[in-house]
Amino acid sequence: MALASARKPVGEPPPAGLRSSALLAHELTETAGPCWVHQFFASLRRLGHEDGSNLIVERYSAERQNDRFGALARTVVARQPDVIVTNSNPFVAAFKRATTTIPIVAIVAEPVRSGLVASLARPGGNVTGVSIDSGLEIYGKRLQLLTELVPSANRIGHLARGRRGASGRAYPLASRCGVPPRARV
Repeated sequence: MALASARKPVGEPPPAGLRSSALLAHELTETAGPCWVHQFFASLRRLGHEDGSNLIVERYSAERQNDRFGALARTVVARQPDVIVTNSNPFVAAFKRATTTIPIVAIVAEPVRSGLVASLARPGGNVTGVSIDSGLEIYGKRLQLLTELVPSANRIGHLARGRRGASGRAYPLASRCGVPPRARV
């Protein structure tokens, strides 16, 4: 689904005083869509922005067809929204290929590993947002912060769901932070 400015001819700016945004995701309605879409609109209202009043929001969907992402991204970019908001790595990748100037705010998984950003500390480019799984880089950062906050810590517990996944691969990072793992359970 994509959220963008209200209908306007391609390349024509929004009416004076109106900002435009593009929202891309699978579900497009504020009430029936995913919770992040509902929260997006609620946050806009709290900040004094109302769709159709002082903000134009255009909604786009590739209708769960991955082969449509590229064409849809080019269509949205041609409309020149002020910002693009989206929720998945394939959408973000398509938009990243389509523009280097329009800000892309996204909810993604492992943005560094998937090549969407250079690093969590310095993402670079025009992509920003929230990661539902930041990959191994975030485990190292968490350990670094914890050992800085409690320098005398020589034993740190780590709970993880299951025996596999990114959290299990984080043990080598613990050693680099000076807190070698004692056991894997």
